[in-house]
Amino acid sequence: MKKIAVITGDTSNLGRRLAKDFLLAGFIVVGISRKVEGVVDVANYHHIQRDIALNPEELIDEIVKRFGLPDVFINNAAAYTDKKVVETTLEEYQHILLINVEIPFRFLRALHTHYKAEGVFKNGFKNRSIVNVISASMYPEIARSSNRLLGVYSISKAALAMFTVAAAKESVEYGMRINAVSPSYFTNQPKKIAAIGAACVSLATGNVNGVIVQYDDPSLLG
Repeated sequence: MKKIAVITGDTSNLGRRLAKDFLLAGFIVVGISRKVEGVVDVANYHHIQRDIALNPEELIDEIVKRFGLPDVFINNAAAYTDKKVVETTLEEYQHILLINVEIPFRFLRALHTHYKAEGVFKNGFKNRSIVNVISASMYPEIARSSNRLLGVYSISKAALAMFTVAAAKESVEYGMRINAVSPSYFTNQPKKIAAIGAACVSLATGNVNGVIVQYDDPSLLG
């Protein structure tokens, strides 16, 4: 039976690459995004048009009902603003933290509920995996030297990084591994996007846990 990989933000440049790479790795891919532009009609690829901010728990229930329990879940969708921190509105701040931090937290809780119902706690560890796409902008030395405004986006990605580490410590109990890939700026850079995709597949199918890895550092992928 084929394994199932769920990818949020699957119509972005990186999202499309992730979908392709997991299909090539033999997965059934379920992509989620608000847009349908860029969705390709190929075998074993399914798209759900949805705003992930609208009841993510129901979304997980729908995925489980239609496709089964996900073996891999990639938190790729993200919200961004190029405003300075002090110029960011409260609404913008809350939206970025919602999409980049709260929704992955709620996805994890919803998945945990289904894995617990399946009997993971009784049956032992199962190699299910969450991979969070964070950002090199979370590192202070990179943020300080960057010529781009990072603002609330970098704050949210730093929070997601610590979420990854904290949740990974408990993840054996959940029957899953939780890791993250931390790329530098990659818009319109196909080679970087390909490397990030390969890193995500390696993290998802390997055996490491609690790792935050730069996309170009394969020695840490296990």
